[in-house]
Amino acid sequence: LIHEDDTCVLALTLINIALETMSDVDALAVRYPRLLNIMQNDLCRNLLRLSTSNDLTILGLALRVIFNLFNGIKDHLKVQLEVFLTSVHLRVLSFSVSPQTHERVWACSPERRELALESLIEFCREPMLMADLYLNYDCDMNCTNLFETICATLSKVANPEQNQVHTCNDDNDIAALATKPKLNILNRLALEGILAVIDSIARKCRSSSKFSI
Repeated sequence: LIHEDDTCVLALTLINIALETMSDVDALAVRYPRLLNIMQNDLCRNLLRLSTSNDLTILGLALRVIFNLFNGIKDHLKVQLEVFLTSVHLRVLSFSVSPQTHERVWACSPERRELALESLIEFCREPMLMADLYLNYDCDMNCTNLFETICATLSKVANPEQNQVHTCNDDNDIAALATKPKLNILNRLALEGILAVIDSIARKCRSSSKFSI
């Protein structure tokens, strides 16, 4: 198993280097349809499998490959991007119901959520991506409402009170409710993602107003 993990780390590292150093990945993919097919199918399928690994190094590298693929051949990855964002990023950041207490708890560890958040923020910072997500997914009856779901997820993670269950039984409980909760790294990252989304919308509005003059 250790040998397999080492092989995965090496393979993902090499793929990232290749995607980051190529001058025009999209042109190369169009020129060689077989290479494009491998990236769309075999590579994406294995990235989904590796995203469930318990090894944080493998998860981080897999998320980096996903982002580099988007940067390189995004026009050829509409279905794949939807699957990645919903089945990897948003799944890691989602809640699950505890079978013992029947309460909502985070589906994954804080470390995995931090990696997923950092990767999602990279997507949110991409110029025009938020507008593209809304137009190509939320406005498509056959696709997931990606823009809406990303914004809702970031808002939940940004809320420092999300995991706190309050029951007021006495004055001490009331005082505890009045105490302002502190933001942790996950809350701050989610807020950063929300700001990136707002900035993307603002940029789109400014560019639209320029063309309308």
